[in-house]
Amino acid sequence: MRALDRNTTRELAETIVGQPVPAALVDWVDQRARGNPLYVISLVRALLEEHADLSAPGLHRLPESLAERMAARTRGADTTTRAVLDLLAVVDRPVPLADLAVLTGLTAERLDPILATLIAGRAVAEGRRAGELIYEIQHPLLRDVIYRQVSEARKRVLHRQAARSLLDSGRLAEAALHFARSAQPGDDEAVRVLLDAMRQAEQREAFRESLDLLSELVDILPPADPRWLDVLEAMYWQAEWVVDHRAETRTQTAIRALRAIDGLLADSADDARRATVKFRLANFLAWGTGELPESEQACRAAVRLYEAAGARRQALLARREIAWIRYLRGDIAGMTEESAQVVAAAEASGDRFVAMQGLVTFGYSNILRVRFADAESGIRHAVAIAEQDAKAYRLTMALSLLAAAVALQGRSAESAALFEQARSANPAFRDTILIELETFVHWVAGDFTSAVATARELAAWVIGGPKRRALGLACGGLAAVETGDLREAERLLGRARQGLDGRDWAYFFLYTRYGEAVLAWHAGRAAECSDTLAEVAAALLGMDATAVSVFVLIDLAESAADAHDGRTAAAAAGQLEDVARAAGLAPHRGLAAAAAAWTALEGGRPDVAVTRATEAVGLLSQAGWRSHLGRAHDVLGRSLAAAGRPGAVAELDRAAVIFTQCGATWRRDRTIQALRRLGSGGRRAAAATLGPASLTRREREVARLAARGMSAKAIAQALFVGERTVESHLSSTYAKLGVESKVDLIRRAAELGLS
Repeated sequence: MRALDRNTTRELAETIVGQPVPAALVDWVDQRARGNPLYVISLVRALLEEHADLSAPGLHRLPESLAERMAARTRGADTTTRAVLDLLAVVDRPVPLADLAVLTGLTAERLDPILATLIAGRAVAEGRRAGELIYEIQHPLLRDVIYRQVSEARKRVLHRQAARSLLDSGRLAEAALHFARSAQPGDDEAVRVLLDAMRQAEQREAFRESLDLLSELVDILPPADPRWLDVLEAMYWQAEWVVDHRAETRTQTAIRALRAIDGLLADSADDARRATVKFRLANFLAWGTGELPESEQACRAAVRLYEAAGARRQALLARREIAWIRYLRGDIAGMTEESAQVVAAAEASGDRFVAMQGLVTFGYSNILRVRFADAESGIRHAVAIAEQDAKAYRLTMALSLLAAAVALQGRSAESAALFEQARSANPAFRDTILIELETFVHWVAGDFTSAVATARELAAWVIGGPKRRALGLACGGLAAVETGDLREAERLLGRARQGLDGRDWAYFFLYTRYGEAVLAWHAGRAAECSDTLAEVAAALLGMDATAVSVFVLIDLAESAADAHDGRTAAAAAGQLEDVARAAGLAPHRGLAAAAAAWTALEGGRPDVAVTRATEAVGLLSQAGWRSHLGRAHDVLGRSLAAAGRPGAVAELDRAAVIFTQCGATWRRDRTIQALRRLGSGGRRAAAATLGPASLTRREREVARLAARGMSAKAIAQALFVGERTVESHLSSTYAKLGVESKVDLIRRAAELGLS
């Protein structure tokens, strides 16, 4: 049997789990199972039995049967052979023969028969790299079994051996981690090497590697140890990854380290160093744990200290960070004010880097406040600076933010082109921020299938947070409700809530509540939905997150009308009118008109509803919000039907077609129900929209045979039923599919999916 590929491994894992699984799980299982289906099954079942986090998989112990299979490969090994195996398991990478000889103290001649026996027993694999022989444990599961059998004391000795050998050969980063695994608290040699490795990682802006090393130092150095000041010296304080908010892993570790350093510097006269510690601490507190009051306090202290030290650029960057913290606290107007001052000061001093950072912040705040002209101007200026300075990462992110800005103005085609430009600016780049923005824009544009797909990718990246990904997860959950995949909606929204830990953080927790409310609406609890959405909309408008409030408000108007709460629907429509006046754009006026139509329809004024719904269709036809255009056609069709005017079937049919194109199964089914209440014409239109899906299993069988030109008698004989039964099925089929005769059925067979 051939080894399973990664895709088949994923399918098998999903079969066992019973739902889509994170990419992290697939990678973990694929690496360990190496395509063996028995191992895949054993590993996934063991994870489920241990209630492990599938987005960060790990086992406390291997399944007994699997561990036994692996242990059998090394059973009977003598002491020398076991020593070689232990060393290879500890090093956990391919080891050249010369290095293996040094580490074991055995000559190549003595190693040769030992390795030959281990290779024959499928315990060790031999390979070649750059012309030299290399050796490693043959299977990762076997490596785990061997490593767990080594005593803790011996592990320390072997890790120290490996560390010194790697250090002698110039592999500092690898050596540092082995030193950490062999260290006692306060270990001088281990601390020295870890500091050297961290200094090197910081200079390369390898921030994940730097945080891994810092995590090891936290475990070795006590909080009051003066060597934390040496850690401070190892940090590269111009590190741009801090300014870019890319420090999202190991946040608790970083905070512990920075607090220790901050405490040691309390009486220091070095204002610049004190400021830098507080600035980095503020970053981790804001974007990692969400402790916003403490974060803002630390950042304001950093500004004062930088200014006292004469570090003008760093002071401006810290002020720009305060702007972001104010946003996270729900003060978007304050974010605009603070970032505008940073941009003005940076441009006055000719600091292009700080100006670019401030322009992105300023642009984002104005997007939310529906000041789209100011937003676009600021972000396009930032894009120009990034292009001139050849900063691929920042160019990608600025273009992605610009794509979101134009999508929120209804320019979905332009938004898609900007995303493509963003990806091509940095082809190797696939950051979760980009995926999050793509998810949001897909959802806004009404491409719900794509929104769910990117949200799943985002969920696979996220391990226990971080908070900034919650918006993408919430929008993916909203899209999943539209597609009718309620299990996925609950999973994505649950991940968003888990990442936020129940805290208000920007407007992301509000959007998570938005998704949960729409789930309740889907379950038939429209009043519960509208009550929650009224609170969410009020909070969004209160913090000036106007651009993202409009989607909540239109759902509030419709769900309130569905719950026969005309007062709430009217209030939502009025708020949308206010937003439309502020934005001055057709899509926003279209949503306001649609909300007014729902309000009029609920209030028993169908003619007014027809007028406003017609206006909504016209305005939303100019925008790229396809799902909302479908909703405008839907309310227009319902309004025409209520007014007893012609055209209701046609409008509802258009709505159903648009919903089908968007993947909006839930809304399509609601529209189909409305169509079926409009007599035979409505039922035919509903059936034509659904196609064969509207037929029963037996009707589908009869229709397929009839589409081949078979007579009723021949069909009856083929299916072992009566001829009159066949004729009854055909009559029902013609009505459901909207066809006139068997000839018409044969002609349209391919179109109807019956060929």
